[in-house]
Amino acid sequence: MQDLIRRYETVFWIDADALIVDLGRDVISELDGDFDVYLAHHVQAEPAGAVVPNFGVVILRQSEYTSGMLDRLWSSTEFIDHNWWENAALMPILGYSPDPPWPHLGDTADSPHFGPLGLAWNSVPRACEDPHPAIRHHARADDRSFETRLAGMTADLQAVVASAAWAAAARSRRRLV
Repeated sequence: MQDLIRRYETVFWIDADALIVDLGRDVISELDGDFDVYLAHHVQAEPAGAVVPNFGVVILRQSEYTSGMLDRLWSSTEFIDHNWWENAALMPILGYSPDPPWPHLGDTADSPHFGPLGLAWNSVPRACEDPHPAIRHHARADDRSFETRLAGMTADLQAVVASAAWAAAARSRRRLV
């Protein structure tokens, strides 16, 4: 990310356990405001009402702030063994405790640099799910069983491929008429 943000105006990061499931949507057109970083916040099942920022799908805009924030994030070596790795390192930056019950301790100087990314762009099945997802993130909150997560990702991929193939065939038929 650090290398990419130095070379590109906008970087769209998606964790390896997340899949784009709606190829017709443009995330940039859905951004609201002029922030350096955009990410979704997930409501937790326990404790009720707890909300956690999720760095698994993030849009970064090239700026001095973004480069410095990424440097601080990756320098937070105390979170290397934390269950949420870089997400745990992000939480204090945004004023959250990285440990349950994940209270929001208050806004920080970093908070104004972060904007909202709709839940559709980081929809976690059976945990923090959007009814019309653009990205389904099969995070461990979805299911701790790797096999179950892999099966969900496989089903999503097959559905996207089938949908894309159907759309391509429909475009081809229209050209023939």
